Amino acid sequence: MSKMFMCLKLWWKCLVPGFSGLFLSCGALPGQAADVIATPPVRPTMALGQAVSFIFNNGPTNRPLGGPDENLVLKAVSIRLGSNAGVCFDTETLNYVAGWTGGFLDVRKSTIADSANSSSPVFRAGPNSFSMSPSARRLVKGKFLGHYVHGEQVVLSYRLGDASVLDLPGAEIVAGQTTFTRTLLVGRSTDPSELVIGENLRATLIDPSGRTRLETNGTLLVLKLPPLDAPTLLKLGLGGSQLALRPPVNPDTLTNGGPAQWTTPVITRGKPGNEPGAYAVDTLTLPDSNPWGSWMRVSALDFFSDGRCAIATLSGDVWIVSGIDASLRTLSWKRFATGLYEPLGLRIVNDTIYVLGRDRITRLHDLNGDGEADYYESFNSDFDVYPTYHAFAFDLQTDRVGNFYFATDGNMVDPFLTKHGSVLKVSPDGAKLEEFARGFRAANGMSVGPNDEITCSDNQGHWVPASKISWLRRDGFYGYGGDPRQARFASYQKEHARTEFEPPLCWLPMNADNSSGGQIWVTSDHWGLPRGSLLHTSYGKGTLFHLFFEDVDGQIQGGGWQFPLNFNSGIMRGRFSPSDGQLYVAGLKGWQTVAQHDGALQRVRYTGQPLAQPTVLNVRANGIEIHFGVPLNPALANEADNYSVTQWNYRWTSDYGSDSYSVLNPNNKGQDTVAVKSAKLSPDGKTVFLETQPLQPVMQMHIKFVLETAAGVPLRQEIYNTINRVK
Repeated sequence: MSKMFMCLKLWWKCLVPGFSGLFLSCGALPGQAADVIATPPVRPTMALGQAVSFIFNNGPTNRPLGGPDENLVLKAVSIRLGSNAGVCFDTETLNYVAGWTGGFLDVRKSTIADSANSSSPVFRAGPNSFSMSPSARRLVKGKFLGHYVHGEQVVLSYRLGDASVLDLPGAEIVAGQTTFTRTLLVGRSTDPSELVIGENLRATLIDPSGRTRLETNGTLLVLKLPPLDAPTLLKLGLGGSQLALRPPVNPDTLTNGGPAQWTTPVITRGKPGNEPGAYAVDTLTLPDSNPWGSWMRVSALDFFSDGRCAIATLSGDVWIVSGIDASLRTLSWKRFATGLYEPLGLRIVNDTIYVLGRDRITRLHDLNGDGEADYYESFNSDFDVYPTYHAFAFDLQTDRVGNFYFATDGNMVDPFLTKHGSVLKVSPDGAKLEEFARGFRAANGMSVGPNDEITCSDNQGHWVPASKISWLRRDGFYGYGGDPRQARFASYQKEHARTEFEPPLCWLPMNADNSSGGQIWVTSDHWGLPRGSLLHTSYGKGTLFHLFFEDVDGQIQGGGWQFPLNFNSGIMRGRFSPSDGQLYVAGLKGWQTVAQHDGALQRVRYTGQPLAQPTVLNVRANGIEIHFGVPLNPALANEADNYSVTQWNYRWTSDYGSDSYSVLNPNNKGQDTVAVKSAKLSPDGKTVFLETQPLQPVMQMHIKFVLETAAGVPLRQEIYNTINRVK
């Protein structure tokens, strides 16, 4: 066995240049006894490209991560320099925090290479050649704009005062030692400025204009820049020996698009589904076997106007798939970008890809039309990054005027970071970020409707008694009061205690949805359900719901019915294709889910068969009205014994989740039966009214029925709904 793994390791190293090692994952398979040793899957370390956005730990490589750490660079871009060196750039302070030799990055402890159940940052792969202590990092008057990739070179773009700067890092071997270099193209400016170059660092400056200078300020080395009436090209040598006096490369020549890195597309063959009924699930086979070891844990998707689909992966890639037709026989997958920080949202606007990672929204530009991103523009990064496994940024949606929306995780996050546990709004130009609503624990998914209706899910936990979907209003509070396990929670609660929260559209119990995904509005005329219908994905159960909603005196309420469909992974994002009008869903297996596959991209295709399912639910003072997509068998539909209704409430506390509590006896755990006095079918055979006892607001109702259509198709289904108000 050991010889076989050694052969595999060598084979992967040959296949993917630059791999620092092989990551093996071992463990019992689902349903398998833990003492049965299975052949562990072999997963190579992913080829990460030239630049990686990820939390960087500039401290000891064997130090465990336990929350905030002064050695962490939270919004870092780590850059590969040749085959044996790297640097870390802090995009917040515009400082190079470290430079090292001995390889690029050690990612074996991080979510890039392991799983979603990890909190570790990336580490340098070798010893530091230079390093900047946390106290020495100085915030300058500037703003990071993004980075260009040109072959094996990366150019950083930022503003320093009123000057634009292009910054090309490099490494040269001089007298047997590695000398790190920075080639700067500084634009015209009217004000003087300065840039911290390093701490306790020897440097050499080449400036043909003779106007700039290096000065020592204590232990810091500072580059002084006067007002410049013309672009100025500088070169700095950092550490090592004297700088080689070779002419500097103008970074501007590397900003128009470089050579393609991933030239060969991966071809797969999809698998059409054959489910009976109105909907079938087709599988777009992922390129799991690819030359770069990319782990295809699909985390988001959207479509170009021509029908091509872009997907993001949790490991930081963006891929574009073409050839999506009815047969799915020839799907062509092209790697478009890499090095993004755990992206969980993707939106295409005017055929340009925007990706939401933990650290920023990145706008991706293909400058030379070769099918790969050359410029990773920092569209907006004005939100917090927190170094724990749960502190994701979720989803990415837009409204009718182009504003962007996404959610940030509040679970395991310091409550004083106010941009966590919120739904945030970003202006169409990326210049302004503001809080739209707050009080979210782990809001893995949201939606923006055709009239700018905004929904957002949340998952059971502290302050969240069960999973739920909320219909948001600006400045609303949605229940999560902060993580009680955090050290500063008590003082935060004292200042920000809440006694109530906005009731959701509906609650969903753990057996129905133990980990909610995002919602999708039907935008197609070719998918059976009418435009404006609302869908919901369960990541934990890998299922799809049709949500019913009604407005009762300004309060939205409703429920959900689960489609009888199975998916390969924990679906959590969905979009309708502009080409075929069908629904495409994406998901992955990372944290808590019943998913069997690492990732999935699947199509929910309308077959044209009748919609043998509930389509609308309305609550009346004395009963419940359910509309169906087809006529029902009246003999069964008019029989009250074919229906059962139960109800219960939850308790909103800082405890993790809630038991069910009786509505009639609130101090007792359990559920109440709601008697169905009669059932009456409408003349058209599509609407049933269930007469019950007088109804009142209740957090959770469960409606079950055993019916059949007029054509004899069995309907054994159930609905979970919430009553916030009664007409």
